[in-house]
Amino acid sequence: GACHAMNQHVPPISEPIGDEHRAAGWETVEAADFRFFLAAMQTHMAHDSYASPNSKLNDGVINIDFVRGKRCCTPCTMLDFLLGMEEGAHVKNSARENAVAVAFRLEVNSGIVDIDGEVVECEPMQLEVHPGVLTMMA
Repeated sequence: GACHAMNQHVPPISEPIGDEHRAAGWETVEAADFRFFLAAMQTHMAHDSYASPNSKLNDGVINIDFVRGKRCCTPCTMLDFLLGMEEGAHVKNSARENAVAVAFRLEVNSGIVDIDGEVVECEPMQLEVHPGVLTMMA
């Protein structure tokens, strides 16, 4: 699998990420062993999950946190990472890697993909920030 992130033009999902896209700003993180992947635009995923402390309201970016198997060798390291999400301490965990982008494509070849508790097919997913598209009033 791979995670491609970029900060400019977003190609159609059917178009592979190639050298011309990388030259335009796309970065590729190769990983056959993602253990954890979270893309967030807000700080909290739940009242007790300070999952993305670096996120700011309406900052126009997606904060991507991930853990790969090669960086997370023991169950204790992963448990420490997950428990740290309650207070945001997971950002200091040595297994955590981070990227910031205005769009990304996640390509998963095998395994389980879970989005908000729902298992989805292992197929490419692409997300892009669209600033100002939605206005909410309370």
